[in-house]
Amino acid sequence: MYDFDVAVVSDKFTDKNGKTTYNVTTHIFLRAMKYPEFTIRVVVFHERAARIGKNAGLYEKFDLELAMIDGLRLYIPKPANKFPETVAQSKYIDCNKTAADNFFKMYPPDRSSAANAFREKARQVLAGAKQVLDKLSVRFWLSSGTLLGWYRECDIIPHSVDIDLEMWAKDYNPQIIPDMKKAGFQFKQQLGRLNDSLEVSFIAWGIKLDIFFVYEAPDHLWLGGMDVSNGEKQKYVFPKYDLCWTTLQDLFLRVPCPPLIYIEANYGSNWFTPKKKWNWKSSASNVRKNGYWPKDQWGSVVKVYS
Repeated sequence: MYDFDVAVVSDKFTDKNGKTTYNVTTHIFLRAMKYPEFTIRVVVFHERAARIGKNAGLYEKFDLELAMIDGLRLYIPKPANKFPETVAQSKYIDCNKTAADNFFKMYPPDRSSAANAFREKARQVLAGAKQVLDKLSVRFWLSSGTLLGWYRECDIIPHSVDIDLEMWAKDYNPQIIPDMKKAGFQFKQQLGRLNDSLEVSFIAWGIKLDIFFVYEAPDHLWLGGMDVSNGEKQKYVFPKYDLCWTTLQDLFLRVPCPPLIYIEANYGSNWFTPKKKWNWKSSASNVRKNGYWPKDQWGSVVKVYS
């Protein structure tokens, strides 16, 4: 039996309504007086988020299995070989509820029945897409106006009329479209090709869902757009970012991290001011002309489904 020094680390967390702040134990450090050069760090997992290292982390619930390590019976995550990768991709951030409150003081939220109905339907779209993509183990994250709503308002912008998601082009899975259709999503259109400016769109609950595919260049990230009337291509350029977990409408979802570099790239420094009129070809700060699809290729790069 050893005597231990014990140190407890707590952090302040705020409830989902942004009203109540409370202390939560995140780490316990144990140091045996007999061997003071060694320290045991115990990470405490909670129902909402755990913290490993400097950042809060989000983990899907995992099973445990009994293992023998140096003659000791210990429980380890199951499957153990995947847990280190989960830690690396677990960083969690909240939207800034104080900033959202300040935003709504300047621009009162739309709480009309139509706006509330849109938010509810948009949540159903996000939940349905998440269920399909998570089952396929495809990483995706909030983008464009959906990301702006989370960042600026901690909510979905009701006048945005659609939901925007992104994923890595390298993570494309051919089961995405058939599995989305099985889940009740109407396949609306496919633009571009997998190796250039791919975009797919669906309709569900009366809401359009756009999924953009992101490509990696040596010093930036980009995704494409296309004017189906003339084949003109656009490129939207972003600085490189990582991914973090967050919460929107009680759903655990990913966002670019840090999110502000994405927001400012797309919407400029005036992103705080609402704009109800938005032209996808010209309004974005980071849009660039990217040539044209040859007319003889339109049949393969423009697929519209009724």
